Amino acid sequence: NHIFATAGSDNKVQLAEELGATTAFNYKTTDWKEKILELTDGKGVDLIVDFIGKDYFEKNLACIARDGRIVFLSFLSGEWRWLRRRRDLVA
Repeated sequence: NHIFATAGSDNKVQLAEELGATTAFNYKTTDWKEKILELTDGKGVDLIVDFIGKDYFEKNLACIARDGRIVFLSFLSGEWRWLRRRRDLVA
């Protein structure tokens, strides 16, 4: 199993890997969505834990595997009411 992480600096990427991430990506310099899809042979991941919300939602949808789960722990990109429009995806 792989554990992927994203971070905003190379130092934080290194820390994420030291703490157990199999692979971490600097989201400022890497297209992490494409890399994750490449590393999972296009299947995506089973679980995404998201602190950002709206700004990452479309990329998260592209990376989630069939029957996968996205857990929102925070909405650091602000507004959360947009999620109401996606009732087809929200449990």
